[in-house]
Amino acid sequence: MAKQNARQWHETLAQALWAHRTSPRSAISNELGKDDYTKAMMQNLLELDEIRLDALNRIEVQKTKIAKSYNKRVVVKSFEPGELVWKARLPLDFKDPKYEKWSPNWEGPYQVESAKRPTKQPLPQIVAYADQLAKKLTEYHQ
Repeated sequence: MAKQNARQWHETLAQALWAHRTSPRSAISNELGKDDYTKAMMQNLLELDEIRLDALNRIEVQKTKIAKSYNKRVVVKSFEPGELVWKARLPLDFKDPKYEKWSPNWEGPYQVESAKRPTKQPLPQIVAYADQLAKKLTEYHQ
């Protein structure tokens, strides 16, 4: 109707708004009984747990991808007892007032007394988060 009277859209709009205001409206009724409604809500709760577990699995996959891409760029350095090493001064923006911008970023040298061997372990954050979520889900359903 507005396309037919493109130049009179303001009059058509006023008529449409008047028709909307004066037309009878009613609330949408729920035709489910109490038992059916309870069953539907319980089904939604069960599906919610599956959705949460799927989300947890996606988070774990994403974290492993991130760790894998990060570990590609990391250069593994192993130290032997007796070696001399430098220690980074943190925070890096710390400046000695005496030297100002010429302040050293390193301290040392220090001698290595003992060294741990690198091991392949899953990211502790993923394992801790998965354990916490599993614990919360079991507590919620008990």
